[in-house]
Amino acid sequence: MIIHAVYAENLLKYKKLVLEDLPEKGLISISGQNEAGKSTTGEVICFALFGRTFSLSPEKISKALRWGESRCQVTVTFSVGDGKRYQVTRYLDDDNNQGVKVNEEGHEDAPLARGISACETLLGNLIGFRYEEFIESFYLAQREITTPHPHSHAVKTMAGIAALEEVAQSIEVALPTEQESLDTATGRCDELSQQLTELALEEGLLARLQQQQHELSGALEQQRRAAERLQEDVKGYAFMIPELSVRKQVCRGQRSRSRWFVALSFILMSVFLGGWFLLTEQAESRPAQQVSLWLLENVDGWQASWVGWGLTAGLLLLLSGFFFLSRSGVAKRNLRALMQEQKQGVEKFQQSFQALHELQGEDDERAAERARVTQALAEPENSLSVVQECSAALLVASDESMERNQQQDSELASSIEVEKGRCRRELELQGMRQAFEEKQAEVEMRIQVRETALALLEGSCRHIAVRFNRDVRSMAGESLPSLTDGRYQHLEVDADLNVRVFSNEKRDFMVLDEVSSGTQRQIMLALRLALSQELVNTAIEGGQFLFLDEPFAFFDEQRMRSSLKVLPKISRELSQIFVISQEFPADVAFDMNIRCARSTEELIATRE
Repeated sequence: MIIHAVYAENLLKYKKLVLEDLPEKGLISISGQNEAGKSTTGEVICFALFGRTFSLSPEKISKALRWGESRCQVTVTFSVGDGKRYQVTRYLDDDNNQGVKVNEEGHEDAPLARGISACETLLGNLIGFRYEEFIESFYLAQREITTPHPHSHAVKTMAGIAALEEVAQSIEVALPTEQESLDTATGRCDELSQQLTELALEEGLLARLQQQQHELSGALEQQRRAAERLQEDVKGYAFMIPELSVRKQVCRGQRSRSRWFVALSFILMSVFLGGWFLLTEQAESRPAQQVSLWLLENVDGWQASWVGWGLTAGLLLLLSGFFFLSRSGVAKRNLRALMQEQKQGVEKFQQSFQALHELQGEDDERAAERARVTQALAEPENSLSVVQECSAALLVASDESMERNQQQDSELASSIEVEKGRCRRELELQGMRQAFEEKQAEVEMRIQVRETALALLEGSCRHIAVRFNRDVRSMAGESLPSLTDGRYQHLEVDADLNVRVFSNEKRDFMVLDEVSSGTQRQIMLALRLALSQELVNTAIEGGQFLFLDEPFAFFDEQRMRSSLKVLPKISRELSQIFVISQEFPADVAFDMNIRCARSTEELIATRE
C-alpha cells in the first residue's frame, strides 16, 4: 500500500491537513518541535484506515475531534498491487458516530463499500493487513520500541500462521460437536441392534406360515368343491335311479312284447305258408284233402281261390316277425344303454364320494360307511336311501372339517399379519441402523479428517514459525550492520523472539541489557523492519509504506545519519518511508520534507 495524498478537516490538532503528491518511493521527513503535530499525520492515516489511532480506542475516538468542532473528515488516497488508486473517506461527529466509504479515485459517487463493517472487510482485502498487524509492523508509533510478543495475532499474521490457526481453531471448535454426533450415532446403533435382538425374528417363518396358509386354502377350496360335487351327484343319483328304473321296465316290457309278437308272427307264418304249400303243391295228397275238407266245413263261404292269399298272409307275417324282432333288438340296446348310463352314474357318484371321503381322512366309522356305500352300489335300485344317508353324514363331517380348517386359516392369517408387522419392523430397524451406521462412518471420517488436518496444521504452523524466526533473524541480521556501523553483525532470535546480539569486541552473544539504549533501539528497529518485510512477503502485493514516529530517539547524530542512509536500501518492497524527528542532519537528502509548526492550525504540504 502506497499513500498518495491525505486530506483532513477538524481532526486532532489540525483544522486542515493536506499532504499531496507524496512520492511513491524514498524517504519523507516530518520534522518540527514537540507538540507541533508531527505524530498527528500518522494518527490521521491510522484513523482513516481503521477508525482509531494508537492512543485512542474506538470507544474514545470522539476525542480525535478538534477542540470545539462537531464533525471531522479525512480522505486518504492510496494504491495497492493492482495498480488502481483508491480513496477511503471517514467521518466522525461528537456523538461518536462514524461513517466510512471506499471508492476508486474519480468515482466518489460509486463507492465500492459503505459502512464500517463492509469497508473494514474491503480494506483488509485490498491492503492485506488490519490494525493489529499495522501497529506491530509498518506503523511505529511514538513509544518505546519493544520486542513483539511472539504469540500475538499480529506476529502470527506476519508469519502467515494466523489464518492456519483460525482454521485449526474452527476445527477444534467443531470437534466436540462431531464427537457428540458420533456418540449419538453410536448409541442409536447400539439401541437399534438391541431392539433387533429383542425382536428375535425367526428366519423363514413368514414364508412357512404363508405356505401353510396357501396349502390350507387350497385344501379348503378342494374340499368345498368336492362337497359341492358330491351334493350335485347325490341329487343326480336320486333323480337318476327312479327314472332309470322306470325306463328299464319300459324297455323290458317292449322287449318282452316284441319277442311274443315275433313268436306269434313266425307261428302264424308257418301255418299260412304250410297251408298254402300243402294245398297248392301237395293238393293230391291225403292231408291236403283233409285240410280242404276242414276249411269247407268250418269257414263260411270258403273258396279254393282263397288259397293264394295264404302265401300273401304268410309273407306278411314273415315281415311282421322281422319287424318285431328288430323292435326287440332296439329295446335290448336301449336297455343296455340304460344299464351303461346307470353304471356311469354310479361310478360318478362313487368317485365324488370317494374324493370327499379321502379328503376327510380314514377312521373306523368312515371306513364302515364307505364299505356300506360300496355294497349298496352293487344294487343301484336299492341303494338310494343308503347313498343319501351316507352322503349326508359325509357332508356333515366335511362341513365340520371345513369349519375347523377355516378357524385354522383365520389363526394363520392373524399370525401372518403379526409376522408381517414384525418383518416390517425389522426392515425399519435395519434401515434406521444402516442410516446411523453410515452417519457413524461419515462422522468418524470427518473426525479423522479433522484430526489429521489439525496434525498437519500444527506441523505446518511449527514449520512456518521456525522458518519465520529464521527469516526474521536473517533479515534483521542483514540490516543490523548498516544500522550499527558494523559494530554488530549477527543476531540470535529464539522461538519467543528474544534477541541476542553478537559483539565483535567480546566475541560472544550478549542480551540486550548488556548494550546501550541507543544500540537496543537500533537492534529493535532492525527487528521491526524484518517483521515488516515478513508481512510484506506474506500478505502484501506491490510496494508498502512505513511510518516511523521518532525511531531515532536516543540516537546520536551519527547513528541517525547512518540509519537514514540505510533505510531506503533495506527492502525493495518497503519503498515509501515516513520518518518523524525533531531535527534531521542537514546533509541527509529526503524525497519530500514536511515541516510542522506548533503555532499553525493548518498543514499543507506538496512535493516541490
